[in-house]
Amino acid sequence: MNTKKKIIFIILAIILAGALGLAGFYCGSYLTKAKNPTYQEVVSFLEKNSSAQKKQLSPEYDQLNFAIDFRIGAKKAGLNAGVVPLSLESIGYYINAFDTKDMGLIYVDPQADKIVAVEIGKSYWEQNGFTPIPEFDNKVIKAYPPIW
Repeated sequence: MNTKKKIIFIILAIILAGALGLAGFYCGSYLTKAKNPTYQEVVSFLEKNSSAQKKQLSPEYDQLNFAIDFRIGAKKAGLNAGVVPLSLESIGYYINAFDTKDMGLIYVDPQADKIVAVEIGKSYWEQNGFTPIPEFDNKVIKAYPPIW
């Protein structure tokens, strides 16, 4: 990812942090009641969650919107979830994370409602069984800390 794209990506991550703070303020008290779940609680939540069914509602509803909506849905279910900005070789991407009580930090792709692996230097799509997007080099460069 070139320097200009990295700067834009970092600025978007900062805006995201602010947006999540405002979302927490406007979405109600369930945010303060959220807890770090067990791995099984995450699996159960994924079985019931419907964020992946939203598809892309419009060109403006992108993977960042999926990640924010997923986080809000998890918080409403009482589970503490964060948004994780990923820096891939060609693009920025957003997923979610849970700090589980029994398995530590796990990642979820909100567009698939699937627990995923994030390994630096490896293809995000290939290591998680997704079809690679030919025009993008999707090697993970950096996974930023979750924005809770």
